[in-house]
Amino acid sequence: MSEEEYFQKAKDHLIPRDIYLRDSKLHFNKNFEPKYYIGQLASQLKFQSKGTQTATITEKQGEKEVSIRLFRAEMELGVRIVDPQISSIEDQDSEKALDCIKAELTGNFIAEYIIDIDDIESEALKLFADRNVTYHIWPFWREFVMDMMQRSRLPRVVMPTLQI
Repeated sequence: MSEEEYFQKAKDHLIPRDIYLRDSKLHFNKNFEPKYYIGQLASQLKFQSKGTQTATITEKQGEKEVSIRLFRAEMELGVRIVDPQISSIEDQDSEKALDCIKAELTGNFIAEYIIDIDDIESEALKLFADRNVTYHIWPFWREFVMDMMQRSRLPRVVMPTLQI
């Protein structure tokens, strides 16, 4: 089976079930007060896969219990609010570079899908996770970032839309 056929099989047999925030963290540099900061700030984005798993769960539907096969993918996303000079600092791990990081928001999101066939290859699931999960999670992440930036008085970060 070709890569595209594996990918198509996954798209055909994975039914979106849920997307949710698993955990999050908002951290401020101890010398940074966002409400009163008057300098220029920039943002840096990150997103990476944290892994996938399949599981079988049992749910009660009416009077009977039903087994459901799930595919779960976890992604870690983040946005940093930084002093724009951070890009010109040679050693990004230096104390001066770390001081340029004013705030960081991270979140782990889980995307959950029902597998509606008995046999689906791990290659198909991996391709689906690599190619589709980010697109499914991204709108939830964008909304979360916008909300948290406003609540914590950080500058508004306009998250880009993902292009297919």
